[in-house]
Amino acid sequence: MIKARVSDFCQKEDGSLLKDKGGCCGGERLEERGDRAQYEILRLEQLLLQDIRILDRLGDLPARINLLFQDLGAYLQADRIYIFEFDGRKMSNTYEWCREGVSRQIDNLQDMEITDVQRWMSYLLKHETVEVKDIQTIRADYPVEYEVMSKQDIRSYIEAPLVVREKLIGFIGFDNPPVAKFEQLRPILLSLAYFISAAMEREQREEELLHRMKELRRASREAEAANNAKTEFLATVSHDLRTPMNAVLGYCQLALETDLQNEKDAYLKKISIAGASLLALINDTLDFQKLETGQISLNPEGARESALLERIATAVSPMMQAKQLQFIVNGEKLYKGPVLVDVLKVEEIFINLLSNAAKYTPAGGRVEFLAETLRLEEDYVHDRVVVRDTGIGISREFLPKIYEPFLQERVKQTIGQEGSGLGLSIVKRLVNMMGGRIEVQSQLGQGTQFAVYLSFRRYNQPEPQQPGGRTAVDLAGTRVLLCEDNKMNQEICAAILGKKQMTVDIAANGREGLDRFTASAPAAYDIILMDLRMPEMDGFEATRAIRSSSHPQARSIPIVAVTADAYREDLKRCLEAGMNAHVAKPLNVPQLLETMAKVLKKEDGKRDLCYNNY
Repeated sequence: MIKARVSDFCQKEDGSLLKDKGGCCGGERLEERGDRAQYEILRLEQLLLQDIRILDRLGDLPARINLLFQDLGAYLQADRIYIFEFDGRKMSNTYEWCREGVSRQIDNLQDMEITDVQRWMSYLLKHETVEVKDIQTIRADYPVEYEVMSKQDIRSYIEAPLVVREKLIGFIGFDNPPVAKFEQLRPILLSLAYFISAAMEREQREEELLHRMKELRRASREAEAANNAKTEFLATVSHDLRTPMNAVLGYCQLALETDLQNEKDAYLKKISIAGASLLALINDTLDFQKLETGQISLNPEGARESALLERIATAVSPMMQAKQLQFIVNGEKLYKGPVLVDVLKVEEIFINLLSNAAKYTPAGGRVEFLAETLRLEEDYVHDRVVVRDTGIGISREFLPKIYEPFLQERVKQTIGQEGSGLGLSIVKRLVNMMGGRIEVQSQLGQGTQFAVYLSFRRYNQPEPQQPGGRTAVDLAGTRVLLCEDNKMNQEICAAILGKKQMTVDIAANGREGLDRFTASAPAAYDIILMDLRMPEMDGFEATRAIRSSSHPQARSIPIVAVTADAYREDLKRCLEAGMNAHVAKPLNVPQLLETMAKVLKKEDGKRDLCYNNY
């Protein structure tokens, strides 16, 4: 046991220690007293305190450890002082000090197998030292360890564990220290290992803190960027929603002020165009939100690709004609048989791309819509669809950002162009959802090409009904119960149906609709048009109540949802509640009439899955 402390001694200028007997002046040299062992212990303690101060300094930890080793090395009379650190099943020499004349080994001791010194682990894990005073004593029992050590001209060694956060991370050791000093070195080495471990842990925590601070700063920048993007998005949407709305209100005012029928007709036509633009902006915004939150799923059905291509081309042809664009459509190389495809989402992808092409291509330019089957397999069809234009193009700087939401490239040629900046974001997400990919090539002033690669499963069922044009329907004399709480919507719907010689009774909410139906005589109504969001009783509850009532038509009367809840998920809820079909607002009159005709022709109790284009 150490009976004296460094504090009991003072140090002379030559580094020797003096016993304090009331002051340094009266001290005597320990070496002169012959208490060499105690002197050595105190000297080591003094070195340890000095080295702790080195470890506590600020700055680079490797530099401090190297300085510490230099400070210790000369006094300990060891050949080498080193640290090994563990990395999984490997260990590497990370710090090394060598006495003059001893060759460095650090470069030769990288990525070594821990199994080479497996015996040590039982000691190190118990936070004990590993000591070999004569390497020849382990030659027979531990040949691998002996070979590793003897190659480095090691005759004796002592190691102590490095433990950070209760985990063994490596060890510190001395090679070839004087065997007589082992007893003195053991506590010193354990203390040294403790303080080096503490310094490593402190540095680790500081690095983690710095990393967290960087992450927080990055997250803050991203949040700020997202906020700025959303602010820009809201400003853009506000502007772009107000633009067509201004047109609607302005042309309405002009139509009210003129007595000339041809002027009224022209204004009404422009109101219709502005309204369609307004609806497209609203749909883009809502579709993007649904995609972002994972609320949209694929609903494949059987269809022929050529018919789908034609339907898309027909939908965008008016905008091509309005700008006097040459519109080239070619699907001759498409697979001729039916495939399973989500028709509405494929339409949305290519109507978005073609609308952009038309929007950003000057009058007299060209837009191409080309589709081909690249590879036909037993179960799958692999297609490429190209939308190419001779428009204004996209700058090299903006190309990497084209699929980011809320962003639009603002250049001179796009000033006055309407849009939310969500179209390509929606396209990208839909293509990804279908397991496809999209590529773009563009140069500013030289046009743009989008190539979409999609795969569809072949549909080996009876010939599917193709999407196509609608036939005129005659619903004169149909008796309709309209459940709708909004007075303007009541007036619009009643007027549309009245012009087709139908009679309409109006209920202002679901409760009133239920009461009117249950109190009516058999066959008083042929069909019920049901809004979903109404006060007192919503459309779902009203439908369930109608279906469970005792009225003779409770199970058979067709009920069609006519609502602004315009997604497939809403359709599913409608069918589950007992409705026969779903038509989205704003009303597409031919779609409404066709849906009504379709459900009215069905036999009692059967329900059809009809829906508008949403």
